[in-house]
Amino acid sequence: MRIALNSLSQFLKEKREECGLSQLEVARQLGYSSPQFVSNWERGIVAPPIDTIAILIDLYKIQPQIGFEDWHRLVGSGHSGL
Repeated sequence: MRIALNSLSQFLKEKREECGLSQLEVARQLGYSSPQFVSNWERGIVAPPIDTIAILIDLYKIQPQIGFEDWHRLVGSGHSGL
């Protein structure tokens, strides 16, 4: 599961940077006052809540089908607990 979380963290950071957003900007869009939440996701400490993934897909301008396919690839079919 650690490998999947590391892959997800790299993916999230890459997509955020491609959009030219800072961690603070993303955090504020999600209703957080601190960028620490986004930092924790990008460092692989924790995964974002599943409902947040849908918001990130929209925020990072990822086509939904591509986003969910990438999500499945990153976390694998056996890791539904993330």
